[in-house]
Amino acid sequence: MPLRHYHRKLGAGFVTLPQMTGRRFGMPFILSPPTLALRFRQNNGPTPSGDYQPSRSLSMAGSDGSLAGLPGEMMLEMMEEGVSIVSYEDQPIPQLFKDMTKKAVEEMEERGYASAEESEVREVNYALEPHLKHLMLSYEDAANQLVIEPVNLEDTPFKEGELIGARISGSYQDGKWTNISRFYKFDDLGVVKFFENDYVTSKGRVQKAKELINEEVNGVPAIYRVNVSKSGAALTLVSWATDSKDYKLYVEKNGAKDESVKQRLLELARSIPVE
Repeated sequence: MPLRHYHRKLGAGFVTLPQMTGRRFGMPFILSPPTLALRFRQNNGPTPSGDYQPSRSLSMAGSDGSLAGLPGEMMLEMMEEGVSIVSYEDQPIPQLFKDMTKKAVEEMEERGYASAEESEVREVNYALEPHLKHLMLSYEDAANQLVIEPVNLEDTPFKEGELIGARISGSYQDGKWTNISRFYKFDDLGVVKFFENDYVTSKGRVQKAKELINEEVNGVPAIYRVNVSKSGAALTLVSWATDSKDYKLYVEKNGAKDESVKQRLLELARSIPVE
């Protein structure tokens, strides 16, 4: 079985199977409800974008227990190959996550942001904490350890920022990984994280809740979301997927308060070459 890393929280409303993250090893996949993406993690907790990443052998139980004990392989069979967009009501996820998605959709429509836990708005700075410094590589070192070459950002607005470093994750295939996160420091946005997931190589699938689709990136349906914690800390992100890769951009700024954050993040997303 391939190794998988644990990825931080994102939110609900979007699914990708299988996938990897960063603290634990297992065999996760992603689902996407709330306003971004919903991934199942080994602890079944929602991510900032609505993602959850459970392991294939992990039992999942919603508030009604509808999917309790359902293995990842069965969920995989319930999803279309490649990228699909369906109502969150039809996603193969526990009712608890559907309720979370519904709440996030309503909050985004009413006030422009969704409620989130403190840990769900630290997607960027968490990766930069000193105790995780050993995981940060130069871009060249990280890119050389990927199965598929990452998208080239040299002739895009990303060149305006300072490339701090990169981290690898995902599935481990023949000595190489499938995912890469790049960290750029911009004068106007601060640090931006760009996550690129080669879900095809890891034999994954991506499913997004249609209720969360509120933007487009180069003609591809996208989810724009703002998460805000009780302390006022915020995470703004854009998520989209093509037939070959799943992409996400994160910045720890409040796009609901500052329209320029939204426009800048979308500008960066749309500058990324289509693969």
